[in-house]
Parts: sequence; C-alpha cells; structure tokens
Amino acid sequence: MIAMCLVKDQTKRPTVEKLLKHSFFKHANPPEILLKGILNDLPPLWDRVKALQLTDAAQLALKKMPSSEQEALSQSEYQRGVSAWNFDIEDLKAQASLVFSI
Repeated sequence: MIAMCLVKDQTKRPTVEKLLKHSFFKHANPPEILLKGILNDLPPLWDRVKALQLTDAAQLALKKMPSSEQEALSQSEYQRGVSAWNFDIEDLKAQASLVFSI
C-alpha cells in the first residue's frame, strides 16, 4: 500500500477511493481509539511545558556563558565520560576468550 502511494507519477498512483478500499484502511482502528492511545502515553501538558522551559533556560544560560567557561565545561564533561572507559588489556582478553569459547 505504501509503495502504491509513493509512485512518483501521479497518474499511476491510486485514487483516494481506491486507497480507502484497501484492507489497511478497512481494518484500521477508528481514529478516536488511536488518538486515545497516543494521548494516554503523554505526560500532562504542564509537565511537558515545564520541561521545555527548563531546557530553554539551560540553553539560554549556556549562550550567555563566556566561551572560555563553555570550553572548560565541555572539557570536564569529556573527561568525565572518558574516565569511565576501561582499557585493562587482560580484562578485555578474558572477556574475548569467553565470547570465542561459546
């Protein structure tokens, strides 16, 4: 059905009437059920607005920060991430031998 809709030449694409007769649309749930399922999984609007406001405030604060402070913050984040890497060769060899022994 999707392939039929994506045909580049519009004269070769199916009409709306023909598409509505397709089994995809015949067996689809009513829009109300789909909408209800989507909305039930969303957090409350106020929570989403608050999260956006916090994100915007953080980005604005970062823009106002002098570039030297931004660079220092970026470096500390990088070092914190890299410091968690484990390059113990013996440990890596032991893990590899377990994988290859299976």
